[in-house]
Amino acid sequence: MGLQAEIRRKIFHLVSLVIPLGYLMLERETTLKAVAIAFSFVMTMELARLFIPKIRNKVHPFFSSIMREAEEKKLSGVTYMLIGAWITIYLFEKEVAIIALLLVSISDTAAAIVGTAYGKIHLWQKTLEGTVAFFAVTGVMMILVDHLTLEQKLTGLVTGTLVELLPIPVNDNLSLPIVTAFAMQAVGG
Repeated sequence: MGLQAEIRRKIFHLVSLVIPLGYLMLERETTLKAVAIAFSFVMTMELARLFIPKIRNKVHPFFSSIMREAEEKKLSGVTYMLIGAWITIYLFEKEVAIIALLLVSISDTAAAIVGTAYGKIHLWQKTLEGTVAFFAVTGVMMILVDHLTLEQKLTGLVTGTLVELLPIPVNDNLSLPIVTAFAMQAVGG
């Protein structure tokens, strides 16, 4: 995927900010219901796209510029992001969940754009430059957060960066918020 396509994809990816920002203003149960409704809609569209050729032919031209090749015949990252968001909100403290979800929206976007634009040193399927961007953006977010301990911030920074970098065989929109939130909550007591 070229830089322009990656930028279009990540602009669309930034729409996921509505979840952690919405969760800042809403109660847990309301946010869980909203994410579940969004998931139901997206999953219905995904299944229709994957199994009904007439719908695939209408949807594909609209989304083809932001879909990875592997997503054309599988579930898209949006599906995994919604599942990851719901599980993260359900299982973890509000402050921890919000930060973990922000990593998916903002840090992952920075990593993808920087890695695509400037990446020269490849590590597994990622680039060192993209990983450094993820680390830097996450570090700034952790500095700005008041409601976490230093241990939680450092754990989130390191864990999130490793989950983003390592070739884990689970979509990072699912694994990143859950694993990072788990680690941050575990050290927070």
